[in-house]
Amino acid sequence: MSRKLVAYLVLLAAAILGALVLRGSRERELVVFCAGSLKIPLEKLAEEYMRQHPGVSVVIEASGSVEAIRKITELQRRCDVLALADYRLIPSYMIPEHTSFYVTFATNEIVLCYTDKSKHAGEITADNWHQILRRSGVRYGFSDPNKDPCGYRSVIVIALASLHYGDPAILEELVLEKSNIELRKQGGRLHLHVPASLSVRGGLVVRAKSVDLIALLEAGSLDYAFEYRSVAVQHGLKFIELP
Repeated sequence: MSRKLVAYLVLLAAAILGALVLRGSRERELVVFCAGSLKIPLEKLAEEYMRQHPGVSVVIEASGSVEAIRKITELQRRCDVLALADYRLIPSYMIPEHTSFYVTFATNEIVLCYTDKSKHAGEITADNWHQILRRSGVRYGFSDPNKDPCGYRSVIVIALASLHYGDPAILEELVLEKSNIELRKQGGRLHLHVPASLSVRGGLVVRAKSVDLIALLEAGSLDYAFEYRSVAVQHGLKFIELP
């Protein structure tokens, strides 16, 4: 059985469970909070589900995964299906008060997306991408690490690149010098600290969720964006696979 089919069946099962809970409701709405990266596949699934279940309306609300959880835990909003980009957030913030179980259904990876409009698009490779991003006039972005797993994973990817290439300047010049994110040493370990009020400067661009960067990328206002591979494929973007 393919991974896509497994993911489809798991999500469909979750949707059916939510619908069963709602059968006593006059509104017959199935409310789904999801990560922005999951919006397109969930919309396709919702169309098929509503076709098979007339009278049930699937309402999908996309945001960053952390923000999606806060809608439930802090704003006390009703949600029947919660689909996140980082399953580890569920046991940390949802169990046991807001849910008793969860399922994992897919994996992904961070890639660096670009278009033909991007500066130095004809030169960038899996070996020199970090050098291209540091060139004058290049604008690149990732999502807010405080709101979206793709954001904090992007920062981690850049930090790991510094280790992989043996070049501390990669993290320093791409993140630390262009934001108020700090590298701290605690208990013999290095920690990346992202302030609640994140500020950026220079060629770095940050948006609430990773898919918000797509429009900027396609319009030519942004040269490169750290995204999930699935998002890059969904939008037909060129991308570099990272080490």
